Amino acid sequence: ILFLMVFKRLVLDGAAGVKFLVGMSPKNTLAVLKAHFAYYAALSKLNKKRKTIQRSAVNKGKLTGMFTGCIIWAFYFKRIRKFSKLNVRLFVK
Repeated sequence: ILFLMVFKRLVLDGAAGVKFLVGMSPKNTLAVLKAHFAYYAALSKLNKKRKTIQRSAVNKGKLTGMFTGCIIWAFYFKRIRKFSKLNVRLFVK
């Protein structure tokens, strides 16, 4: 799921970069390119950090799966303020 989210974001950023390029906005195009290269440069470090965090959370027993619901909906509309109060059925292992 994370891969799909990142892929979608990079595609949208690429589309914005092309729009800026066609619209003769070189500063914005350059900003998009720099962001892409910075992300790719930091990707291995981010993956290592993510795996470390996941391992430590699993070892402490705090991670029971991934929440498939909408956190924003739960927080703002359902007024759920604690992670432990989220619907258990919306977690996937």
